[in-house]
Amino acid sequence: MRVAATSLISVFAHGGQFAWDEALLVFAPLVGIAGLLWFARRRVRAQRTRSMSAPSDDYLPTKSS
Repeated sequence: MRVAATSLISVFAHGGQFAWDEALLVFAPLVGIAGLLWFARRRVRAQRTRSMSAPSDDYLPTKSS
C-alpha cells in the first residue's frame, strides 16, 4: 500500500512549473471537444444540403376528389 501511495503522490506532485503533462491534461479534452463539434457541424451541413436538394412531396400537385 505504501508503494502505491508514493507513486500516486509522485504522479500528482509537481515542482511549481507548468510542464508538458499538465498542458496535455488541459488541451487534450479541449481538442477532443473541438473535434466533436467540428464533426457534428459537418454532419448537420451535409444533412441540410441533402434535404435542400431532394425534391419534396409538399410541392407536388394533388388530385382533388
